[in-house]
Amino acid sequence: MSASVLMTKLHIPVVSRKLVSRSRLLAQLADGLIRPLTLVSAPPGFGKTTLLAEWISDSATSNLQFCWLSLDNDDNELTRFLTYVIAALATLKHGIGDAALILLQAPQPPPLKTIVTALINDLESIPVPYTLVLDDYHVITTPPIHEAISYLLDHLPPQMHLVILTRADPPLPLARLRARNQLVELRASDLRFTQDEASDFLRQVTGLNLSAGEIATLEARTEGWIAGLQIAALSMRSQNDVAGFIKAFTGSNRFILDYLAEEVFHHQSQAIQDFLVQTSILDRFTGPLCDAITEQTDGAQTLESLERINLFIVSLDNQRCWYRYHHLFADLLRARLRRDAPQRVPDLHRRAARWFESQDDVFEALKHWFAARDFAQAVRVLETIGLGMLERGVVPQLLGWIKQIPAEHIHAHSWLNIYHCWAMLLTGQFGGLVERLAAAEHELPDRDPDRQSKLGHIATIRAYVALMSEDLPRTFQLARQARELLPPDERSIRSVVAFILGSANVRAENLTDAEICYADAARLGEQGGNVHIALPALCILADLRATRGGLHQALQAFQDALRLGTAESGHPLPIASRAFVGIGNLHLEWNDLVSAERHLEKSVELSALWGNADTQMYCNLALARLRQLQGNQNDSLRLLEEARQIARFSTMTIPAQALLAAFQMRVSLANGDWKSAVQVAEQRGLRHDGELGYVTEIEYTAYARVLIAQGDVAAADALLERLYQKAEAGNRRERMIEILILRALVFQAQGDMSQALTTLGNALTLAEPEGYVRVFIDEGAPMIELLRRAGSRGITPRYVTQLLSAATPKSETKERAAQPLIEPLSEREIEILGFIAAGLSNQAIATKLVVAVGTVKAHTASIYRKLDVASRTQAVARARDLNLI
Repeated sequence: MSASVLMTKLHIPVVSRKLVSRSRLLAQLADGLIRPLTLVSAPPGFGKTTLLAEWISDSATSNLQFCWLSLDNDDNELTRFLTYVIAALATLKHGIGDAALILLQAPQPPPLKTIVTALINDLESIPVPYTLVLDDYHVITTPPIHEAISYLLDHLPPQMHLVILTRADPPLPLARLRARNQLVELRASDLRFTQDEASDFLRQVTGLNLSAGEIATLEARTEGWIAGLQIAALSMRSQNDVAGFIKAFTGSNRFILDYLAEEVFHHQSQAIQDFLVQTSILDRFTGPLCDAITEQTDGAQTLESLERINLFIVSLDNQRCWYRYHHLFADLLRARLRRDAPQRVPDLHRRAARWFESQDDVFEALKHWFAARDFAQAVRVLETIGLGMLERGVVPQLLGWIKQIPAEHIHAHSWLNIYHCWAMLLTGQFGGLVERLAAAEHELPDRDPDRQSKLGHIATIRAYVALMSEDLPRTFQLARQARELLPPDERSIRSVVAFILGSANVRAENLTDAEICYADAARLGEQGGNVHIALPALCILADLRATRGGLHQALQAFQDALRLGTAESGHPLPIASRAFVGIGNLHLEWNDLVSAERHLEKSVELSALWGNADTQMYCNLALARLRQLQGNQNDSLRLLEEARQIARFSTMTIPAQALLAAFQMRVSLANGDWKSAVQVAEQRGLRHDGELGYVTEIEYTAYARVLIAQGDVAAADALLERLYQKAEAGNRRERMIEILILRALVFQAQGDMSQALTTLGNALTLAEPEGYVRVFIDEGAPMIELLRRAGSRGITPRYVTQLLSAATPKSETKERAAQPLIEPLSEREIEILGFIAAGLSNQAIATKLVVAVGTVKAHTASIYRKLDVASRTQAVARARDLNLI
């Protein structure tokens, strides 16, 4: 949608002059601000929009801010709806909703609640009271949109208020809100004009000196229905016998509308009648657009004239450029067009489509091409914008348009066919995808100038499917074929190909080739604007560099990823959680626990918003490890259990389960529970002579520790020897260092101190350049003893001294816990802190305590301040250190 049309959707309607004082309703609206929702629900013609516009105008001098979204039938799609809601809210504060937009535009968006939660987190940063108005909400029929609004209402920031204007009650939890006194309702009975209001209105509009009896008759006949009174007033302007007109004035609202609107319509000139009927196909219009529709040149002047005589036209901006008809009047005009000249409708829509295309508003143009049932033109436009929609993540809307096109048109246009295949792939619709790809390839003309590029797209999609099926030979074949076919300037798709090749090389344990491919994917993705490829590629590249022992190179790659994952507002996007956990792990290895905590806590927070199961599990395990090192066993076990539950939804089952098993075994051993560690190993089918692989070597290395704990050092040594040979062959220095450390412990346990020190010396030599710390000191007392012996024998003495110093630090956690609170927590704050520790949401806590969510948030803010923390996790850890919970 063009900027001008978007502006009309977000513009607060203008009240040109106030005809009637509605102070009683304005007071109700003001009183409703202390509750989450105001619902204004009434049939058409009761002045809902006008009332809200008047209220906003009267509130201009207050501290309250407003944003507005006018909805129409085209907004009945989740991505489009939320994009417009975010655009409306962003008028209050720049950058609001950036994170949610990135999630929406992901090729495979996370769960709806994740997206709305990201938006809510941004909304909480707006420092002043504000109100979002959703006008014409009755056009929304899509269940996910209602679900999103319901979730927003359940977690609404205390300074936010929502107003919904609708002709019918929406399927939201109104009964629950009503029972909790969280809802203000204005209905038709409230909006109807009283007799005094009707009197003021009629005298202002007609300029006639009507008697009290005549006004009472009109008010009674219309039952205060504002549209009926307005049309009656317009009709009376042209009546010679006003008293007779009033006497004959009777019937239902629909009858009154049809009768009086016809009266008003027939009193216009033929030119105005033609103008009204032809432009009725438009939801909103401006002078030049009307000129294109009517093929005249007086559109702007005609609109100004219609506004002057108050002929059911509503201005949509302060410049009086864009307008719309009153919904009831528009319905009548469209019905007249369909009845009297149905053959003209397609041509009028074609004129509108051509005008919108000339304004580069292809979305509005498409709407009119479809309305004209001109599928050839719709296909032409979709083939122009389809790839951009895929790259921006507007996949559901693209699919929705494609489904409206007859199959013969899709098959006859290869780009549209290919974009359809991409959309199916990205939305997980694999049924029929292979067959559609074969048909797309078969239908490609030999002399098509884009044949190579199209074949490249088809090969890329097939390679993606092959990778998901773990068919590595076919993945390599198709991805290389795609790379040869795709033109150099198709950087975004080429970045996908490079990523596929990187993933396949990792599975094939070709890590050098994998690094090259991921570096290409990151470069091409950034150049092509595809952050959803570039950022993960950089993070995996960083992991591979760390695996090869290049911790500082890894840090640089993670920092580059973090730069890509930061919005213009400076806020990190949820996808950046992968970079935060990587940086946190590096600081943890270097024993910088303060920096590690800051980054790992942020990673857990963002990964929960991102909704990617693999990343979320990884972030939880990383923070669980830190909590264990800090002595916070309860929090560590809680995070481990959460990771176990999340792992069930992993798309990479083998790596996820291997990582989880490794961590479980190490936690059990650290707690002295080697039997539980053995149980995990048995569940995973681990044996000292089992088959080793790159993705499973992490759990086999942990299993070697289990064998050592059991006293089976011979089996442990045999396993470690095989692991070392494999790691050395792949130049995976990080794993080599860890294995050498464990072998040194095995030799120590066997009484071979000379071999133990030699092996440890090899590990120290490999580790010193990058400053590894935790990999040594986490092995506990036996390693500390070996390090002391190594130092006394002159083995890397400076490095050994650093490690021994790090092994006995002055615990920052204990030091901090020893500091008394300057301001003690209240009993209610301690109670809420207990609920937070139990994992309850603010809404759940509010329900238990029978208080407002805002009250819980205020207590939570006070708790954070008193404990000098910035997150729930930090608050719980600090409280446990102080024995408060």
